[in-house]
Amino acid sequence: MRDYTIVIHGAMRHDNEAPYLYAVRAESMEQAISVALTAHGRVTDDGDDVEVAHEMCHAGIPTPSAGFWHDFREGVA
Repeated sequence: MRDYTIVIHGAMRHDNEAPYLYAVRAESMEQAISVALTAHGRVTDDGDDVEVAHEMCHAGIPTPSAGFWHDFREGVA
């Protein structure tokens, strides 16, 4: 298992709002994206109006300069 940063643009992207950042612990990037999409559904009411910013997703947690992020790593949050 490793930590990943997943970036999701929600419905507010249409108003130039910043994306949501999620830190998740998973076996792979694909699994991390799935976990983050599920988490995103719990913290927003965006429904299906979401886009994963694949080019911004990476292994590791967000840097301090990233600002606020949701921590969904098991045993950490």
